Amino acid sequence: GDIIEGAEWSETGTLRDLIQKNNGAFPVETALDICHGIARGLEHAHQANIIHRAVKPENIVMLNGIPKLLNFDLAYQVEDNHITVITDSSQLEDDGYIAPELLAGQDIDEGTDFFSLGVIAYELLTGFKPFARVRQFVAEGGALTRERLERLEHTGATPELIEVIEAMLQVDRTQRLRDIEYILNTFCSQSDTFKPDSSLSPVNAPLEPGDSHDLYEILEIIGQGAAAQIYKARTI
Repeated sequence: GDIIEGAEWSETGTLRDLIQKNNGAFPVETALDICHGIARGLEHAHQANIIHRAVKPENIVMLNGIPKLLNFDLAYQVEDNHITVITDSSQLEDDGYIAPELLAGQDIDEGTDFFSLGVIAYELLTGFKPFARVRQFVAEGGALTRERLERLEHTGATPELIEVIEAMLQVDRTQRLRDIEYILNTFCSQSDTFKPDSSLSPVNAPLEPGDSHDLYEILEIIGQGAAAQIYKARTI
Protein backbone atom coordinates (compact mmCIF):
# COMPACT_ATOMS: atom_id res chain seq x y z
CA GLY A 1 0.00 0.00 0.00
CA ASP A 2 2.99 2.32 0.05
CA ILE A 3 3.54 4.91 -2.67
CA ILE A 4 6.88 4.51 -4.42
CA GLU A 5 8.44 7.32 -6.42
CA GLY A 6 10.98 6.31 -9.03
CA ALA A 7 13.60 8.70 -10.41
CA GLU A 8 16.27 8.47 -13.08
CA TRP A 9 19.91 8.44 -11.98
CA SER A 10 21.92 11.57 -12.71
CA GLU A 11 25.68 12.05 -12.46
CA THR A 12 25.08 15.79 -12.08
CA GLY A 13 22.74 15.33 -9.12
CA THR A 14 20.16 17.90 -8.11
CA LEU A 15 19.89 21.53 -9.09
CA ARG A 16 21.25 22.32 -5.61
CA ASP A 17 24.37 20.32 -6.44
CA LEU A 18 24.71 22.24 -9.71
CA ILE A 19 24.28 25.60 -7.96
CA GLN A 20 26.96 24.74 -5.41
CA LYS A 21 29.32 23.56 -8.14
CA ASN A 22 28.71 26.70 -10.20
CA ASN A 23 29.31 28.91 -7.13
CA GLY A 24 27.60 32.01 -8.48
CA ALA A 25 25.23 33.32 -11.11
CA PHE A 26 24.53 31.23 -14.20
CA PRO A 27 24.68 32.69 -17.71
CA VAL A 28 21.27 34.09 -18.60
CA GLU A 29 20.71 31.49 -21.33
CA THR A 30 21.51 28.61 -18.97
CA ALA A 31 19.29 30.00 -16.21
CA LEU A 32 16.41 30.42 -18.66
CA ASP A 33 16.80 26.89 -20.01
CA ILE A 34 16.62 25.47 -16.48
CA CYS A 35 13.64 27.62 -15.51
CA HIS A 36 11.84 26.76 -18.73
CA GLY A 37 12.30 23.07 -18.00
CA ILE A 38 11.00 23.46 -14.43
CA ALA A 39 7.99 25.38 -15.75
CA ARG A 40 7.26 22.60 -18.24
CA GLY A 41 7.39 20.04 -15.45
CA LEU A 42 5.00 22.13 -13.37
CA GLU A 43 2.71 22.54 -16.36
CA HIS A 44 2.37 18.76 -16.67
CA ALA A 45 1.86 18.33 -12.93
CA HIS A 46 -0.82 21.02 -12.85
CA GLN A 47 -2.58 19.48 -15.84
CA ALA A 48 -2.83 16.34 -13.71
CA ASN A 49 -4.35 18.46 -10.90
CA ILE A 50 -1.24 18.14 -8.75
CA ILE A 51 0.34 21.06 -6.89
CA HIS A 52 3.92 20.15 -5.96
CA ARG A 53 4.20 22.54 -2.98
CA ALA A 54 7.93 21.92 -2.44
CA VAL A 55 9.61 23.28 -5.57
CA LYS A 56 13.23 23.99 -4.62
CA PRO A 57 16.66 23.06 -5.99
CA GLU A 58 16.94 20.01 -3.71
CA ASN A 59 13.78 18.57 -5.31
CA ILE A 60 14.90 19.01 -8.92
CA VAL A 61 17.26 16.51 -10.52
CA MET A 62 19.36 17.56 -13.53
CA LEU A 63 19.43 14.92 -16.24
CA ASN A 64 21.49 15.78 -19.33
CA GLY A 65 20.88 19.44 -18.58
CA ILE A 66 17.12 18.96 -18.27
CA PRO A 67 15.51 19.61 -14.86
CA LYS A 68 13.02 17.04 -13.57
CA LEU A 69 10.79 17.42 -10.53
CA LEU A 70 11.33 15.02 -7.62
CA ASN A 71 9.87 14.35 -4.18
CA PHE A 72 6.13 14.69 -4.56
CA ASP A 73 5.61 13.64 -0.94
CA LEU A 74 4.16 17.07 -0.13
CA ALA A 75 2.08 17.25 -3.29
CA TYR A 76 -1.61 18.12 -3.18
CA GLN A 77 -4.00 16.35 -5.55
CA VAL A 78 -6.75 18.84 -6.32
CA GLU A 79 -9.17 16.49 -8.06
CA ASP A 80 -9.46 13.97 -5.23
CA ASN A 81 -9.11 16.56 -2.46
CA HIS A 82 -6.33 14.28 -1.30
CA ILE A 83 -3.21 15.28 0.55
CA THR A 84 -0.27 12.90 0.52
CA VAL A 85 2.26 12.87 3.35
CA ILE A 86 2.38 16.39 4.79
CA THR A 87 3.20 17.85 8.14
CA ASP A 88 1.23 20.52 9.94
CA SER A 89 1.79 23.84 8.17
CA SER A 90 3.23 25.27 11.38
CA GLN A 91 6.03 22.68 11.13
CA LEU A 92 6.99 23.46 7.53
CA GLU A 93 10.48 24.86 7.16
CA ASP A 94 10.72 28.40 5.85
CA ASP A 95 13.55 27.72 3.43
CA GLY A 96 13.09 30.84 1.32
CA TYR A 97 11.33 28.90 -1.47
CA ILE A 98 8.01 27.86 0.05
CA ALA A 99 5.04 30.06 -0.84
CA PRO A 100 3.68 32.29 1.95
CA GLU A 101 0.18 30.77 1.79
CA LEU A 102 1.64 27.38 2.72
CA LEU A 103 3.33 28.84 5.77
CA ALA A 104 0.06 30.51 6.73
CA GLY A 105 -2.05 27.39 6.13
CA GLN A 106 -4.15 29.16 3.50
CA ASP A 107 -5.61 27.98 0.18
CA ILE A 108 -3.23 27.09 -2.62
CA ASP A 109 -3.29 26.87 -6.42
CA GLU A 110 -0.85 26.65 -9.33
CA GLY A 111 0.62 29.98 -8.32
CA THR A 112 1.91 28.35 -5.15
CA ASP A 113 4.48 26.50 -7.26
CA PHE A 114 5.19 29.54 -9.45
CA PHE A 115 6.23 31.55 -6.37
CA SER A 116 8.95 28.97 -5.75
CA LEU A 117 9.95 29.05 -9.41
CA GLY A 118 10.34 32.83 -9.17
CA VAL A 119 12.76 32.40 -6.27
CA ILE A 120 14.77 29.83 -8.24
CA ALA A 121 14.87 32.05 -11.34
CA TYR A 122 16.17 34.97 -9.28
CA GLU A 123 18.80 32.78 -7.62
CA LEU A 124 20.09 31.29 -10.88
CA LEU A 125 20.37 34.71 -12.53
CA THR A 126 21.98 36.63 -9.66
CA GLY A 127 23.71 33.95 -7.60
CA PHE A 128 21.63 34.94 -4.56
CA LYS A 129 18.16 34.13 -3.29
CA PRO A 130 15.98 37.26 -3.21
CA PHE A 131 15.40 36.68 0.51
CA ALA A 132 16.65 34.20 3.09
CA ARG A 133 13.20 33.55 4.57
CA VAL A 134 9.74 34.05 3.10
CA ARG A 135 8.41 35.37 6.42
CA GLN A 136 11.13 38.01 6.27
CA PHE A 137 9.98 38.94 2.74
CA VAL A 138 6.38 39.23 3.93
CA ALA A 139 7.38 41.34 6.93
CA GLU A 140 9.30 43.72 4.66
CA GLY A 141 6.19 44.37 2.58
CA GLY A 142 6.25 41.44 0.18
CA ALA A 143 7.80 43.26 -2.77
CA LEU A 144 11.25 43.13 -4.32
CA THR A 145 13.26 46.17 -3.26
CA ARG A 146 14.94 48.47 -5.77
CA GLU A 147 18.29 46.94 -4.82
CA ARG A 148 17.05 43.41 -5.54
CA LEU A 149 15.59 44.47 -8.88
CA GLU A 150 18.87 46.17 -9.83
CA ARG A 151 20.67 42.88 -9.23
CA LEU A 152 18.42 41.33 -11.88
CA GLU A 153 19.01 44.22 -14.27
CA HIS A 154 22.79 43.79 -13.97
CA THR A 155 22.51 40.19 -15.20
CA GLY A 156 21.36 41.35 -18.63
CA ALA A 157 17.83 40.04 -18.11
CA THR A 158 15.21 41.79 -20.23
CA PRO A 159 12.63 44.07 -18.61
CA GLU A 160 9.97 41.49 -19.55
CA LEU A 161 11.82 38.71 -17.73
CA ILE A 162 12.30 40.89 -14.64
CA GLU A 163 8.61 41.76 -14.73
CA VAL A 164 7.65 38.06 -14.85
CA ILE A 165 9.91 37.14 -11.91
CA GLU A 166 8.53 40.06 -9.91
CA ALA A 167 4.96 38.99 -10.78
CA MET A 168 5.61 35.43 -9.60
CA LEU A 169 7.01 36.70 -6.30
CA GLN A 170 3.77 38.34 -5.19
CA VAL A 171 2.85 37.52 -1.60
CA ASP A 172 -0.87 37.76 -2.40
CA ARG A 173 -1.65 34.53 -4.23
CA THR A 174 -4.61 36.10 -6.04
CA GLN A 175 -2.32 38.76 -7.55
CA ARG A 176 0.44 36.36 -8.53
CA LEU A 177 1.24 35.51 -12.15
CA ARG A 178 -0.26 32.12 -13.04
CA ASP A 179 -0.28 32.24 -16.85
CA ILE A 180 1.93 29.26 -17.68
CA GLU A 181 2.07 30.04 -21.40
CA TYR A 182 3.29 33.54 -20.69
CA ILE A 183 5.87 32.22 -18.24
CA LEU A 184 7.12 29.62 -20.73
CA ASN A 185 7.30 32.14 -23.56
CA THR A 186 9.23 34.60 -21.41
CA PHE A 187 11.77 31.99 -20.34
CA CYS A 188 12.26 31.15 -24.03
CA SER A 189 12.52 34.74 -25.25
CA GLN A 190 16.26 35.12 -24.70
CA SER A 191 17.36 31.59 -25.47
CA ASP A 192 16.58 29.05 -28.17
CA THR A 193 18.89 26.36 -26.83
CA PHE A 194 16.25 24.45 -24.87
CA LYS A 195 15.52 21.04 -26.34
CA PRO A 196 12.75 18.69 -25.30
CA ASP A 197 13.64 15.30 -23.88
CA SER A 198 12.91 13.56 -27.19
CA SER A 199 15.86 15.32 -28.84
CA LEU A 200 18.40 13.96 -26.39
CA SER A 201 20.41 10.79 -26.73
CA PRO A 202 19.13 7.92 -24.61
CA VAL A 203 20.59 7.82 -21.12
CA ASN A 204 22.62 4.65 -20.53
CA ALA A 205 22.11 3.48 -24.11
CA PRO A 206 22.99 -0.24 -24.36
CA LEU A 207 26.56 -1.05 -25.37
CA GLU A 208 27.50 -3.93 -27.64
CA PRO A 209 30.41 -6.37 -27.25
CA GLY A 210 33.49 -4.62 -28.56
CA ASP A 211 32.32 -1.15 -27.53
CA SER A 212 34.40 0.83 -25.05
CA HIS A 213 33.24 2.91 -22.10
CA ASP A 214 35.67 4.90 -19.96
CA LEU A 215 38.53 2.42 -19.28
CA TYR A 216 36.62 -0.72 -20.23
CA GLU A 217 35.96 -2.81 -23.30
CA ILE A 218 32.58 -4.53 -23.25
CA LEU A 219 32.79 -8.31 -23.59
CA GLU A 220 29.24 -9.40 -22.86
CA ILE A 221 25.86 -8.04 -21.76
CA ILE A 222 24.89 -9.88 -18.55
CA GLY A 223 21.60 -8.17 -17.68
CA GLN A 224 19.40 -5.26 -18.62
CA GLY A 225 16.85 -3.25 -16.63
CA ALA A 226 14.62 -0.28 -17.37
CA ALA A 227 17.41 2.29 -17.16
CA ALA A 228 20.76 0.49 -16.94
CA GLN A 229 22.71 -2.57 -17.98
CA ILE A 230 25.22 -4.94 -16.43
CA TYR A 231 28.24 -6.00 -18.48
CA LYS A 232 31.21 -8.29 -18.35
CA ALA A 233 34.17 -6.16 -19.41
CA ARG A 234 37.92 -5.92 -19.36
CA THR A 235 40.19 -3.01 -18.59
CA ILE A 236 41.63 -1.42 -21.72
